[in-house]
Amino acid sequence: MIGAHKRFDEVSRLLAGDPLGGKLSDDLLNACFDLVLDDKGEQDSTKALARLMATLERFNTHLRRDRNLPGEGLFVGSPEEVASWAESLTWQIWENRPD
Repeated sequence: MIGAHKRFDEVSRLLAGDPLGGKLSDDLLNACFDLVLDDKGEQDSTKALARLMATLERFNTHLRRDRNLPGEGLFVGSPEEVASWAESLTWQIWENRPD
């Protein structure tokens, strides 16, 4: 997932001055970190992935509906693709790599 952090950064800039967008961004990052950095087991991972999927959908809905961003939003995919995207985003942020 080259560019997950870069894309997140680009979208975050579009949300500058948008309190709801900022909150949704924070919620999304927290959901990514909870999935990737938590070692509590498979059942908790399943719950964390479900939370991430719901949070990502809220974020994408805000981008499409409230911010009129063309396309599907930040990222759309199957649960496996979203988990992989979240892992890429988390590690790119952790390692301070923009892409």
